[in-house]
Amino acid sequence: MISLLQLQYFLAMAEEGHLTRTAEKLFVSQSTLSSMISKLENELGVELFDRKNNRMILNKYGKEYREHISAALAEIEAGERRVKSLASAGENRLSVAVTNALIWHDVIWNFRSKYPDIHIQLHSDKMSQYRQMLNEEKLDFIIAGVEDFDTRDCESVLLSRRNLCLCVASDHPLAKRESITLKEIESEPYIELSPGLPYRNFCDSIYKKANVRMNTVIECNYDMRPKLVLGGYGVAITTGGRRTLKIFNGCETIPITDDIAVREVRLFWDKNRKFNHIMQNFYDYMVEVHRDMPDY
Repeated sequence: MISLLQLQYFLAMAEEGHLTRTAEKLFVSQSTLSSMISKLENELGVELFDRKNNRMILNKYGKEYREHISAALAEIEAGERRVKSLASAGENRLSVAVTNALIWHDVIWNFRSKYPDIHIQLHSDKMSQYRQMLNEEKLDFIIAGVEDFDTRDCESVLLSRRNLCLCVASDHPLAKRESITLKEIESEPYIELSPGLPYRNFCDSIYKKANVRMNTVIECNYDMRPKLVLGGYGVAITTGGRRTLKIFNGCETIPITDDIAVREVRLFWDKNRKFNHIMQNFYDYMVEVHRDMPDY
């Protein structure tokens, strides 16, 4: 009988094409690997590789077999993830990643209040890992901008589309302006987010498109930025949603009129993921909240 281990070794050999390197990659001896491949070929009654020294290149039988085995193992992995997902659903767990916990904590908390039996895991510090976590079903959803991570193979629904605005202290010379452009604030002392944060990456792309170079005087995290603006250390740019502006309470906000100064935020999930009842509840809740309160 053909074993799962034989198939895994076969695929590793098919990918590498070299006996020594494949054995090293699998942490087994060359003789063990060679024996496993030979037993598989004996089971099938055909050779799968053309051999020359340590090189092992797939022949026509091997290429055909690889297509079927790759698909079969992918289904096995999908089944494992699905079972783990169902087990997680049985534990009433929901895992959500956000780009800024300050903005989204009230929405998450209100959902938790509506469904008090659900245990929520909220992630807000590993954006570079979110896409892989979504694929592995370690995350159920990501709330982020469309530019914040690799969204290939994701489905999504729009939550908000907000124009950007400038935040200044109430006694700032620009505080009475009704609107402003990015070019007009290029020389202003600017409070910037730390490099690598999703909103920082988004803003950097906007500055580049507008051909402006901001006069950054301080780089900091999300919660320090409003305090520095209120203290008169500089100005900052944020989105015009109610949640975001609440963080800058006490500041004056001025709409930025550049066409590109728009931030779109969506709810993302893996396109191959089947919703369990908890995920469906969260999806319905998020859509309802942002439909009934469009400026939320």
